[in-house]
Amino acid sequence: MIATASVEEVADAVSHLSLADLDRLSTAVLERMPNRGKAGLHFQESLLLQAIHETLTDAQQEHYAQLIARRRAESLTETEHAELLELTTVVESLDARRLELMARLAALRQMPLTRLIADLNLPQQTV
Repeated sequence: MIATASVEEVADAVSHLSLADLDRLSTAVLERMPNRGKAGLHFQESLLLQAIHETLTDAQQEHYAQLIARRRAESLTETEHAELLELTTVVESLDARRLELMARLAALRQMPLTRLIADLNLPQQTV
């Protein structure tokens, strides 16, 4: 028997997921979405757009920028260097996933990826 949960309960549970788990969840939801006409397409587009715009938290972005500045100043400790490598891996993973999701959205909208990127008005470093 399948347990049911309210939208609020699901949203609360989702808010506690890691980025990797959230990524797996969004992929699983999209794969299970039956073709529901325009409403289904709108929902799929919404999920893709939300995932495309996922970034590091503000605190992570600030810490990442500080680590990059310390690296440029050649004043990173070994621990900071390890943190920088770890955050760089996360950023690169997010960027790769973002590109994959943009390709899926472009296919869903039946348009070239370059046009989608222009339509989303993403900064060049985001792509």
